[in-house]
Amino acid sequence: METSGAKSLMVDDTARVTTFATMGELGTWLLDPLEIIVGTTDDLLADPKLVSVLTITTSLDNGNVILQADQSIAVQANFSADPSAPGNLTFDSPTITIDALFSLGTGSIIFANTGPINTGNTLVTSPFTNLDFDNKIQLNANTTFTAPGYDIYFRKSVNGGFDLLGNANFVYFDDGAGITTPLKSFGVTATEIYVGNDIVTQGNQIFDGVFYGLQPVNLTSSAGSVIFTNNILLNGSLQVQTAQNIVSQPSSSLSAVEIASDVLLNAGQNVSFGNINTRGAMLIYKLWAIFPLDQ
Repeated sequence: METSGAKSLMVDDTARVTTFATMGELGTWLLDPLEIIVGTTDDLLADPKLVSVLTITTSLDNGNVILQADQSIAVQANFSADPSAPGNLTFDSPTITIDALFSLGTGSIIFANTGPINTGNTLVTSPFTNLDFDNKIQLNANTTFTAPGYDIYFRKSVNGGFDLLGNANFVYFDDGAGITTPLKSFGVTATEIYVGNDIVTQGNQIFDGVFYGLQPVNLTSSAGSVIFTNNILLNGSLQVQTAQNIVSQPSSSLSAVEIASDVLLNAGQNVSFGNINTRGAMLIYKLWAIFPLDQ
């Protein structure tokens, strides 16, 4: 079902939309004006007009929702759907500004851009607060997440055969990325980057910040390299496998929080790790945590 507006679109917060099918798959409700603002209330005088969060979250109880805007989507109110709601929520736009939290039941949040502006690429930004996603993320476009001065939390896995870029203070990948569908590439710039599960890509992985392995982590690049620009701190083993290179800066340190952590570096071409340089080799380390003498 499609609901269009040439300039803007207003859906009253008393509206209830269902695409439920008793004998088949969930349907999809598509909303596609040029601009969308998702808020707590409707404003008949606003341009663009508001779409109520309540209307969207209620629709997720029995169907999928696509917010499609050729120019921009702004989310200004928290999403809190029923924990069992199965619907997926898609943001299809070149620019998506989010000042809200998401909790959408069992569905996924999907980012895409099929419109005429910067097609195939989308920017998800939060200028005033953290970006905090409590659901699985599916990338259907090359997606850049930015939260300057704030943090980005991916509580569940991120998948999709597209580029994932990030820029924030701290960035958390609690459940990894690319495990189900490998990412095209991965590049995150942050003060600290926390990884709690595997990251799988076709191309390069760039960790531009202090890397924290929260538990045993595998980093796999089937056609590219894995690059660290800062220190690496492990709370478990680290396995890095690449078709090309594994690189960390000569001044970077590699240390373990646990008593012992294994490190496997397996590169198809070169390993340049700290002050160790090899060509076409596999390196295996066992790191021993160093504790103060008074412990």
